[in-house]
Amino acid sequence: MLIFRRDRKATVWTGVLPVWVGLILFSSTSLAGQVSDAAFTRFVATHIRRHDVFDLYHRWHVYFLAEKAVHITLFIVLALLLWRLLPDIPGKVVVVFLCGASLGCCSELVQSLFPDRDPAVRDVLINAVATAIGAAAAFFYTRRQRRLAIRMLT
Repeated sequence: MLIFRRDRKATVWTGVLPVWVGLILFSSTSLAGQVSDAAFTRFVATHIRRHDVFDLYHRWHVYFLAEKAVHITLFIVLALLLWRLLPDIPGKVVVVFLCGASLGCCSELVQSLFPDRDPAVRDVLINAVATAIGAAAAFFYTRRQRRLAIRMLT
């Protein structure tokens, strides 16, 4: 069982974490897929298509890249939230990574419940890599902040 920090700021983040996990799981549903597809298609039709003289939208698979960017954003933010909430323990990076990777697997399993969604091992790997990126960023940021604090004291 994970024990979260108990300071005042962590109390706020503890409320944000379940909302973020809910957002990740909701993003796996048919409704979220339909809404995001419609919004992206409308955005491209309104802002990009008229300027796309070389048809880069189709050649570069922009939709695929945008969809994966959402995965990456969701799981980097998850890693940062978990990093903020967990106390400083040995192996904190591993715990954050395993939590994010597990939620990434669950997210793809939720997609298998909806007939118009396509769960993929590729997406599980993207989720895990994004979590690792978020955990690494938090680790190096925290380490840098500690070193700066030590320099300020000396």
